[in-house]
Amino acid sequence: MEQLALACVEEFLKLIGVLKAEVNRVWLGRGVPPPLLEALSAHVVEETLIALRLAKALDCDIGRTLLLTLAHELGDASQSLERARKEFEEAASLEARVARIAHELAIVAQAKRYLKMGLDVRKVLEEHVSRVLDEAAAVKRDALAQLVHEALSSSP
Repeated sequence: MEQLALACVEEFLKLIGVLKAEVNRVWLGRGVPPPLLEALSAHVVEETLIALRLAKALDCDIGRTLLLTLAHELGDASQSLERARKEFEEAASLEARVARIAHELAIVAQAKRYLKMGLDVRKVLEEHVSRVLDEAAAVKRDALAQLVHEALSSSP
């Protein structure tokens, strides 16, 4: 039992290391200079906070939504998250859709920040706004549509 607990701690520390060391690959080759690349850890924090707000508003399982959000980002680094990552990728539940929307909204928010800095990331912004709208339309909930509209209208 003690070995299992130690293995879990080691895997957890490895995952944290991945978050701290990696950059959000969305921005690679998209005109963002290396010193300004968003850290994966920053993206995950923003994405998770957005997912939390959306999950609360839609009264869906918050813990499951947050797990799916993290699994999407860390699934490659952890076999224990593989099932959740698959659910995220397949949009197999309301919680998976919420996690996917949170992911896209976090990218949109960062794109708006980069635009304010004068970086030309309009194509990324347009692509991810389109994805957010598609995901939200698939859920068909007025509360979600309102939150997505507010997020897309706001400036970061």
